[in-house]
Amino acid sequence: MAHSSWKTVTLACFLAVAAQACSNDLAKADELLATGDPEGAAAIYQARIDKSPGDGAGTIGLARALYTSALEKAKSDQDTAGEWNKVVEAMEAAIIIDPAPEGVAPVDEALLSDSLYRAGMKRFEAKDWPGTVQALEKAVDKGKKTDEVYATLARAHHEAGSTEDALKAAKKAAKLNERSVELFREAAGWASASQLPWMHHHFFYLAEQQKPVGYKFMAPTQISKKLTQRYPAFNMVNDTMGLFLYNAEVDNLAWDGLTKEREPLIADMDKFISKKPPAAFAAADRSRLHWMVYHYWNTMGVVFIYLGANDKAREWWGKANEVADSGKVKHPDFSKEELADQTKWVEENLAILK
Repeated sequence: MAHSSWKTVTLACFLAVAAQACSNDLAKADELLATGDPEGAAAIYQARIDKSPGDGAGTIGLARALYTSALEKAKSDQDTAGEWNKVVEAMEAAIIIDPAPEGVAPVDEALLSDSLYRAGMKRFEAKDWPGTVQALEKAVDKGKKTDEVYATLARAHHEAGSTEDALKAAKKAAKLNERSVELFREAAGWASASQLPWMHHHFFYLAEQQKPVGYKFMAPTQISKKLTQRYPAFNMVNDTMGLFLYNAEVDNLAWDGLTKEREPLIADMDKFISKKPPAAFAAADRSRLHWMVYHYWNTMGVVFIYLGANDKAREWWGKANEVADSGKVKHPDFSKEELADQTKWVEENLAILK
């Protein structure tokens, strides 16, 4: 019995000494982390994990030490791309430890989110588009929802070839920061290149609100008169009429001006698709008449939706859709496939009102 008791006492003493040693190394690591030696602290935490992979205190401590180390290096302008990837890996291992060991502050989602954000930004700098998307989407999911995150995510999605996701992220950035003119112009370009006119106009308008591009505009009736003359570029309806109206909206003049001028504009455009279009319009260009009217009416619908007049937008888009369905939309410089794509634009716009 005495021999057995001696063994029990010896084991108890061994466990007590081991527990004291573990406590001492944690205290030492915590002290190093608090006094500006995160790398020294990380070495101790890592040693604990090497001995016992499931060590919660070591796992959490390592995540915090690596985060602090990467943060300090970033402040001194050191390259931390690899550092933040390690931090994210450590944070994701630490955050699942719940509850944390007694006396150990747990890793929360805010810290993980910030780590993901910093890793994502470094991946963006390295032009790792899929990696950027992966990190920043996780950062957003964990709570890092800033205009900078969404703007970077939008650009990464665009570079990765996902225009739809890029525009969604850009819209979220716009809600948080209405002055991101550079992003708005980029997004307008993405939408235009992907034949998404509604989104193009949306971002173009946002940019114009903050910083008009400086076009010189004519009054609507002057533009309608010009339409009866031969123009070398027949997309002037979108380029000129559209820009005028957006600029006028910025100056809070659109509603009154558009209401007063819309009847003369309708009358002139009706002439364009009648059997006797204006004589000043060269016969050689009449094949483009319906194409011009379609684009004009589609643009007017976009303007009205911005002004909050959904019924008027529906009216103009309805008229554009009738022209598209007539089978008369032609243009000698476009293939049938290109024209078919263009005549789908108004359908996309009408879908907004459903």
